[in-house]
Amino acid sequence: MSFGSSPMNERLTFCPPGGPTGYCVIGDPSKTNLWILSRTPTLEDYVYEKLVAQLEWQGYNVSKLVVTPQSEDLSAYKDENDDFY
Repeated sequence: MSFGSSPMNERLTFCPPGGPTGYCVIGDPSKTNLWILSRTPTLEDYVYEKLVAQLEWQGYNVSKLVVTPQSEDLSAYKDENDDFY
């Protein structure tokens, strides 16, 4: 997976411990690139807000985050070869 136009040799990667989680955060050391990835089309509001607060505290400019609209219909994302569901 590629993140942005430049390679990131070092990066912040935060995926909560304890098995599979619903989200992961990836950012670069210069704090100019940041992604919040979700395994589902949406995150609970309280989860997103907590992540954003933590990332802001760590020095990321969270005002530049853009939430990509997603379909609530999970079948729109299902691939016939995908056993995620």
